[in-house]
Amino acid sequence: QTLAENLPNGAVFLFDTALRYIRARGKELERVGISADEIEGSTPHDVFPEETADELARYFTDALDGNSQTFTQTLGDETYRNRTVPVRTGEQEITHGMALSQNVTDQTEQTQRLTRQNERLDEFASVISHDLRSPLTVAAGNLELAQETCESDYLDQAVRAIDRSQSLIDDLLRLARE
Repeated sequence: QTLAENLPNGAVFLFDTALRYIRARGKELERVGISADEIEGSTPHDVFPEETADELARYFTDALDGNSQTFTQTLGDETYRNRTVPVRTGEQEITHGMALSQNVTDQTEQTQRLTRQNERLDEFASVISHDLRSPLTVAAGNLELAQETCESDYLDQAVRAIDRSQSLIDDLLRLARE
């Protein structure tokens, strides 16, 4: 009961060996408009679409066989991270299973946004690197040729400026990758 009341964006389910929900609680049930009374006494196939119910039944059965699993499901526009675990008696007999379900839609969308942003940043860094290094390489080559034919403090200053620009590009790329 305490877990169900305090699991953010989630719900807790207790099920028996017939995969029938014995108990269902949590704020997420209220948020999606399902009452505990609608779930308790039913099976996943009574409550959820067939594909979702089939997957839940596999994980519930696995929990009743003594295995804990964590998996993600999509239901409508919502993404849920689920955890199924066996519930053992004092004699270590498995008589029930428990499922915790937490809505992670916002986290999933944030992760996708960050991934896209990182991809754009990486692309930007590659373009900047190439577009800046190419003309600097040409300038450095021309300066090297010019230094072979004449001596000038101006040429030395230009070489230092190109070296500094190359260092700045390296720093920019390192920063972008971090």
